[in-house]
Amino acid sequence: MLVIALSPLFFVIALVLFRKQYLANVLLSIDYYGSAATGGDPHDTISSRLGKAQKAGSSITWLADMVDDVDLRFFTKLPNHCARSIRHNDSRQTAGR
Repeated sequence: MLVIALSPLFFVIALVLFRKQYLANVLLSIDYYGSAATGGDPHDTISSRLGKAQKAGSSITWLADMVDDVDLRFFTKLPNHCARSIRHNDSRQTAGR
């Protein structure tokens, strides 16, 4: 119980000490967790899964388009974020297969 109570404090301390890299690692792990929690490959990011859906012409391409737009406007300034995020090594199994 003490560990759970102190975890936000450890997060803040680590964020101050390691700054950008620590935050980037935490956000990336949340991204992988999001993919795994929704039945996808735990080694894929959500952007990679959206890029694959976009390429396949899925009904959720609107979400990939929205992520692409946000990345283009606020982050990398490069087009097609989801398509660029596709992981091409698909040898791992997902939970649903």
